[in-house]
Amino acid sequence: MRKFFINLILLLFISCSKDSIVYTDIENPNNTLRTITLTLDNQKTYQSIPSLAQNSKLFFGNESGSDNLFSLVQFTLFSGYIPPTSFLDLLADSIQVDSARIFFQTLDTINSSAKLKLFALPVVDETIFSDSTNFYSLSEHIDFSNSSIFLNETTLNEIAPLDSVSYDTISFDFKGENLETLKTNLFNTAIYPARTIMLTTENLDQLFTLESNESSREPKMKVWFKAFVNDTTTVDTSILFFADKDISIISPPEITDFDKQLITLNGASGLKSLIHFNLDSISSFNRNAIIKNANLVLNVETRNFEDGTFSVGISTIQDSISNWDYTSFYEPSIDYEDYQSTNVYLNSRNIVDNKVSIPIQSYIQLFKNGAIDNNGLMIFGGSSNSPYDKVSFSVESVEVLYVEP
Repeated sequence: MRKFFINLILLLFISCSKDSIVYTDIENPNNTLRTITLTLDNQKTYQSIPSLAQNSKLFFGNESGSDNLFSLVQFTLFSGYIPPTSFLDLLADSIQVDSARIFFQTLDTINSSAKLKLFALPVVDETIFSDSTNFYSLSEHIDFSNSSIFLNETTLNEIAPLDSVSYDTISFDFKGENLETLKTNLFNTAIYPARTIMLTTENLDQLFTLESNESSREPKMKVWFKAFVNDTTTVDTSILFFADKDISIISPPEITDFDKQLITLNGASGLKSLIHFNLDSISSFNRNAIIKNANLVLNVETRNFEDGTFSVGISTIQDSISNWDYTSFYEPSIDYEDYQSTNVYLNSRNIVDNKVSIPIQSYIQLFKNGAIDNNGLMIFGGSSNSPYDKVSFSVESVEVLYVEP
């Protein structure tokens, strides 16, 4: 037994000491800390298919070369109450609808004479709410402006939440004649099954947002009605319908030759970028080398906005890049490649003092360890960014701090 324990201890000693990392040496390196500079050998900006259906905001207004054409909201078929009530149920002979209110919430402050207009869309193609719907694909759908029916409007004056975390409410009230129009063109799903409204603005020269169905403050419609149970019993009650799907259609800013030469990001037009660093020197590191620090630094060269947060994300990509020239899904004369990001490495940071500094030491470590190929990195704008915002960056060389025990 004693011999067994001696052999076991010897085996553990050999296993732990053979080509292993001595962590005390890493913490106290004794001249083992070194640096190396990685140079950028390729970069490109490309136009992917814009995706705005999953945004937590509905956008309105004209700003920075972008213009909201309209926003669409589709309501649930049934109310959120038990027992469930459908739009069509509200037209039954035993129901008398007294009034209705469609309302939205916002964190924005605005005092404008511009009007927010509300329309019903009796017919709508369900694919309009897909991730692939955008300004460039509108020709595949109906003419929304000529297919819509006016319901109501409100002026965007004195919209002012109490503070940065409070919401103000914008409401459209329906009684009398405009209630009958609402019932005919939105409630009567037997004839008009769309359950969809369209919102547009006129003469709004600034950005304004409403919470979308992706938010916890989604659009809602409340309906007050009387239910005649029998000749002597009437129930006064109300129900709520919630937004089920929505999307904003935005005319994007122009894509210039200057945009194509730099690292340019914009949500409305779908601009993303790719970069590739020469990592041959990393391959020569010994097996136990540890990457201690490395930052990808992007310097802002131009942007079309002054205030607000802009988040930049980076990720590994699935395949190598064969064409480093500008490509676009919308220009058939250009061979388009659809680049797929992976979750092997993913990180993001905001613009601070006109630059973005994103730690990439884990990406370099993964490459050194043979866990990933050096296909390059995708650079994209965060989902919380305004789709109106466009920014172009230059890329610095990356200084890598590493230790070889």
